[in-house]
Amino acid sequence: INFEFEAMPEDEQLLQEIRTNIGSQKVILHFDVAEGNIDPTPTQLTYFDYLKEYLEEDSSPIIKITGYTDDQGEHRQNIRLGRERALMVQHFLLAMGFDKDDLFTESAGERNPISSNTSPSGRAKNRRVEVELVRPEISGRQ
Repeated sequence: INFEFEAMPEDEQLLQEIRTNIGSQKVILHFDVAEGNIDPTPTQLTYFDYLKEYLEEDSSPIIKITGYTDDQGEHRQNIRLGRERALMVQHFLLAMGFDKDDLFTESAGERNPISSNTSPSGRAKNRRVEVELVRPEISGRQ
């Protein structure tokens, strides 16, 4: 399940889906290239609250935070920018009270686009951070 929360309405049915599928979905946070901050929607904040509750009940999974960019710029620069985005989300989650040991960050740079990089709207979709709950053996972290 892949929810792009910014495009979805906030309603009780969606929140029920979040509760039911908490361990098998990811949140995608999009970034404005000119802005260097994150501004989660109310639904994303609710997701993170439920995620925190879930981890209090089952501490075996970790939260994998992957930063992405569009294909503009050099590969090295995109890897750095993706990492910075992932770290911004990590700091945000730490401020919410998540345990640092439960957070794993990485950068994919311009790899794995979710939209075409040939248009401004496509590039905007690719400037993102994905937050997902995974088992440590899946994330590459032991």
